Amino acid sequence: MDRVLYIVSADHEANTYIPPHQHECFELIYYIQGLGSSNVGTRNYHFRPYSFALIPPNFKHDEKHTPEADVLFVGFICGHPNLRALAGVYDDDKDQTVLQIMLRMKEEFSRKRDGYTELMNLQMSEISFICCGCLARDIRHLLQRIRCSMF
Repeated sequence: MDRVLYIVSADHEANTYIPPHQHECFELIYYIQGLGSSNVGTRNYHFRPYSFALIPPNFKHDEKHTPEADVLFVGFICGHPNLRALAGVYDDDKDQTVLQIMLRMKEEFSRKRDGYTELMNLQMSEISFICCGCLARDIRHLLQRIRCSMF
């Protein structure tokens, strides 16, 4: 099961730059509002509203926010072997499923009712499961492109 270490909400002013840094845990950064870019490892990604970055442990990453940005981020430990392969920025689905789960996590953290840590860990596991589904979908699309290019 995943274990949530922290959950933080932040508002960044326009042209905010967060220099390269790394964490000993996974970090999921959800961009509720704002535009910008992020270097994750050796790759550069662009983010927009309703997208999120998944940063594996010990990956250097930075962020440049062009207009003001509203972000929600969570640090967590996860033992799923495929999650590490998902370093990058992804779009949430049309229902903003990842955002809805993270907002529930934020609410649980602020209320601190009995069992809130266990509930947050389960919610983070749900997000991890969704992210691993993104990996499977990306692999299927890649295989389709390879097959099409062979003919």
